[in-house]
Amino acid sequence: MAIETLRPAMATSRISMHCVFQDHHNAGIESFHNSLKTDYIWVNDLETFQDAENLMEHAFIDYNTVRPHSSIDYLPPDEFERRLREGDGFRDRFLEGRKRKEERILKNRIEKKRRLKENVSLEDGISVQN
Repeated sequence: MAIETLRPAMATSRISMHCVFQDHHNAGIESFHNSLKTDYIWVNDLETFQDAENLMEHAFIDYNTVRPHSSIDYLPPDEFERRLREGDGFRDRFLEGRKRKEERILKNRIEKKRRLKENVSLEDGISVQN
């Protein structure tokens, strides 16, 4: 994505503040910002605005076409979208895997809540009732 394309999009974007103190609602963009800083900005010496602009253009291209993303089967987004469109069963396999993962997470949360309601035994043998 060229900077010329990015600027108009940024000009019409708004920062959402409707979920104060609920950072999990912003997890996707927080993850992106972390990757942008650690993988691109902090590892480069930027001396001019032009250096920064060139780096940002490279970062967006790399992030979407080369860099694997754990949330989408360790594929770059462009490759993931291509496979979704191919219709070879990739979409169904991916969605089934995502569903199983979400079910495991929910099961673990329920189990954790159940354990918290019961007695919790500490290392020194003291029992604490929640």
